[in-house]
Amino acid sequence: MRNASPTYLEFENWAAGDTVAGKTHEKNGGIYVGYARGEKRKVADVVQRVQGTGRFGGTEFAHIGQMDTNHPGALTFSTSPFVGFSWDENVRGGFQIVPANHVKFLSNDLGQNSFIGRPQWLIVGPVGADPKRLLDRRYIIDGKTSFSPGWEAIAPVFGMYARTTFDPADLGESTYFEVSYDYGKTWQLSPEFTGVHDPSTCQAANCLQNWTNIRVHLAYPDGP
Repeated sequence: MRNASPTYLEFENWAAGDTVAGKTHEKNGGIYVGYARGEKRKVADVVQRVQGTGRFGGTEFAHIGQMDTNHPGALTFSTSPFVGFSWDENVRGGFQIVPANHVKFLSNDLGQNSFIGRPQWLIVGPVGADPKRLLDRRYIIDGKTSFSPGWEAIAPVFGMYARTTFDPADLGESTYFEVSYDYGKTWQLSPEFTGVHDPSTCQAANCLQNWTNIRVHLAYPDGP
């Protein structure tokens, strides 16, 4: 047992003002790192929750629940059962977790019509962040305007800290995610979704807008 290594990342899937599973939240959901000895540490806030899936490239090669991308700008998770190359983009399915400054730069400075207000992205901000700041072109750090903000995120959530290791026959040695519909009382493996879904097209009980929590189990294999 690696007591110094984290064993999971947990995302409370709401921002301030959101209503999830019949409960309206005044504060942002937290993002936590859990450790082998049972310790749990808050490291960030959710400033936009995920409520849908999209056709993210790479998810067609990953198993359901697998993380197929981890870099300083995004984590991508697959909800598609298809594993293998296809020209059909509709076999793709998944969602992304992205850092707020990365989102602001791409949206406000480069004009990408993605991320903010789009259901396929969960956006991560610092503890105590105001979700309304996503629409502010300024970068406010410690109450002051910054002209050289960091646009990429760091460990323990981003920065390739979580490994993409996955073995469908041995989840105990895999990085994968589970979801909860009841605020962490019970956990289930990811349901299956391919293509584009959002609350207007998906009303089933297992749709993403009904996820209260997302837990990413981490695996760190021995060796390089």
